[in-house]
Amino acid sequence: MQLNVVRTRCAQMLATLGIHGPTSVQQLAEQLTQQRGRPIRLVAHPQLGEELSGTWIELEGADVVFFDDGLAGVHQQHVIAHELAHIAFEHGYDEPLAPDVLATLLPDVDPRTVRRMLQRGSYSTHEEREAEVFASMLLQLSTHPVADDLGALPADARRRAADLTATFGSRRRDAR
Repeated sequence: MQLNVVRTRCAQMLATLGIHGPTSVQQLAEQLTQQRGRPIRLVAHPQLGEELSGTWIELEGADVVFFDDGLAGVHQQHVIAHELAHIAFEHGYDEPLAPDVLATLLPDVDPRTVRRMLQRGSYSTHEEREAEVFASMLLQLSTHPVADDLGALPADARRRAADLTATFGSRRRDAR
């Protein structure tokens, strides 16, 4: 699928969710919770593995998005938004869950209650691209997408970043 078609589908999904301006991943999760009638829990986890930065597990009564607790700022927000995009677009399919993965992430959950789990390799290239574009578009709507990261910069770099934001803004016109 061509990028312009993917961007159009993502813009339509943002509109369907009522997202037209600055929105946090927490607000997106709340919007999806209301739309789907299922709670979504966002959970930082220290043991996702070297190649996995986030995953979505659909349980019988809730959706759980795990993300690597070592991620920070915009990267963390992008990973969460990416996983929420999979929920919004209802990506993936039912597949057996590796018992050791479930035991690590949700040790108190009966494996029979897991309806779906997405992780790298379990969804199509199209779904991956759609989730990436959606996450990027959502973060572009943020008025200050890197505000949380600026505190870690040296004072001179913070000043230059503030000057650039004042000059060019932080919203992209093509985000929608």
